[in-house]
Amino acid sequence: MVLARRRMTLDEFLQLPEEKPALEFIDGRVAQKPMPDASHSRLQFVLAYAIERAAPTGRRVYAFPELRGIYGPNALVPDVAAYEASRVTRSCDGGPADIMEQLPDLAIEVRSRGQTRANQMERCRRLLALGAPIVLAVDRFERTVTRLDPTGERVFRNHERIDLAPFLPDFDLSSEALFAGLLDPEPPG
Repeated sequence: MVLARRRMTLDEFLQLPEEKPALEFIDGRVAQKPMPDASHSRLQFVLAYAIERAAPTGRRVYAFPELRGIYGPNALVPDVAAYEASRVTRSCDGGPADIMEQLPDLAIEVRSRGQTRANQMERCRRLLALGAPIVLAVDRFERTVTRLDPTGERVFRNHERIDLAPFLPDFDLSSEALFAGLLDPEPPG
């Protein structure tokens, strides 16, 4: 949903008060993300958990649900943004910054209730065009996961393992296990 009728600058946008669901700044306009429901939130959690567990020994990866990033002229809030630890923007106290200043190694968009597949894919393609190396479109209604990268798109269904190489070559989660995680008391992995 677009909120601002007039164009504004990124600096003006960053002065706006925070809202829930999050506001984004896309092509000079303010838009509000759809309100996540329980299934949406659960998928974010399952993915973030599986991503952090898949990091090889001696390597740290952080997965952030709903973290705003400044990517070129846009301020976007992917559903999950995953970073190699060394690429996490730090605050002056050494913790993660409130806003990331570089694209994630992996960005994930979970299709929200009321969101069209076309709108979800547009968000994913925007992240890819800005330079995210891997973007996942998780469609909970069709029970599919689509990987987008500079070489193309691939859809994962059922028992197919979701491929996150080279970022996480040992990621071992199928789309079926991901969607089973909606009701399981513990995330798969």
